[in-house]
Amino acid sequence: MPANVTKMTREEKQDLLKKVLPGTKRVQVINGKGQTTYKAVGDVDLDVDDIPFLDTGRPICVRGNQGRPKGRRVGALKPVTDELQNLQYQRDDHIGSSPILKKIRKNQIDETLIDKVLEALAEEAESLEFDRLEAQTRGQETSTLAMRRSRVLKTIADISIRKESLARKNEEGGIDLDSKSYAALFAFTLETFKEAMVRAYVRDEQVETVFTHITRLVSEEGWKEEAKAKMRNK
Repeated sequence: MPANVTKMTREEKQDLLKKVLPGTKRVQVINGKGQTTYKAVGDVDLDVDDIPFLDTGRPICVRGNQGRPKGRRVGALKPVTDELQNLQYQRDDHIGSSPILKKIRKNQIDETLIDKVLEALAEEAESLEFDRLEAQTRGQETSTLAMRRSRVLKTIADISIRKESLARKNEEGGIDLDSKSYAALFAFTLETFKEAMVRAYVRDEQVETVFTHITRLVSEEGWKEEAKAKMRNK
């Protein structure tokens, strides 16, 4: 998609440059000789340079340093046309502003991230449904689109279950009383308690009596709910 170029006043150019993404090193300009080049934001001549901008309303930004971008394969090819170059910048602009990507890069794995992932997946599912219906009206094959949408919906269901589990875990102080890890920890705690009683020379029959009562207590209806309530009110 080509960039937009319009004649602007000095003030309009200043407002446009305020929209550059954080970390921008250079922006694309068309200088007084009609040449397309890249300049640092502070070096743009507001009286002479024209500033192309994308459909997002931002200038074409370069956030990396000059030379080959880090992480790019040595043999990576440069776009062969200005149109493809602009499309690549739009793609980078879109990816760089992704709230999901920002949270993952900051390792902010929480419920808000899950919500954003679910929202993105739901949009993809509806987009696929629209494509399927459109293909159906044209008499085209739709099974592939239906299968892709089914996979997306299954992913939404799996993540929703995980979100519910995370919410329950947070409510319970980060401990899942129904998990295998908690069961193993509880069993080890009881073994430690039993060993302490043995070392204290408590008689075997008394040890067995105590553990019989403990087993009955933790098996009573409402014990887990009471334990969860105590963790929430810790």
